[in-house]
Amino acid sequence: MKKVIDIKGKLIMISGIDGSGKTTVAEGIKNYLLGVGIKNVVIVDAMKGGCYTCQLKECSVDNTNMRQKFSAELLNLTWSADLLYTYENIVKPYLEKGYYVILHRSDLCCRVYSKVFAENDFISERLIDTADIRPDLHFYLHIPPELAYGRIAIRSGGQAIEVKEKIEYLKKAAEIYQQYLKDARYKNVISINASVSIKKVMEIILGKNTEIL
Repeated sequence: MKKVIDIKGKLIMISGIDGSGKTTVAEGIKNYLLGVGIKNVVIVDAMKGGCYTCQLKECSVDNTNMRQKFSAELLNLTWSADLLYTYENIVKPYLEKGYYVILHRSDLCCRVYSKVFAENDFISERLIDTADIRPDLHFYLHIPPELAYGRIAIRSGGQAIEVKEKIEYLKKAAEIYQQYLKDARYKNVISINASVSIKKVMEIILGKNTEIL
């Protein structure tokens, strides 16, 4: 039997392809909340650095690219498990304490990127379905993949970029996001044009959602 919790805080989720500005928007929302006197604000990454992914990395001590060493299905399962672990063991406790939790990446992101690398992987999909994640606000940062790739190239400073950041995968992810956004589960997701400046993005977000924030 699932534990019934008293949610006192608010959950704000941010989705989008790499290079769409998720990190910058998360910081912008956090700074706004702190600026209006809300002290209990935290940004949580839904999957990056998760305990299961870290354990998998320990099996790749030769620094081999994880996508070369492990199957897409295994990586998807690991990220999905980290998403659930993070939500149950980090996000929910913060919400119970009355925190505003900004979730950098979301269950939607996990679904999308699972399909990017393993189109017929339904195990991860079913695992994510077991989570009862109900955000107060969920933003999707919409951006042309070419623009996102340009941002990634600049911030990489000439260093090699991750496989999922390559233009062909950014395009595929953007298409899959659009498919999921038609799903009834994501009918309340607010799509934001992230092609403009971060200042404009924050004006759009705050202009519509100050009462909820």
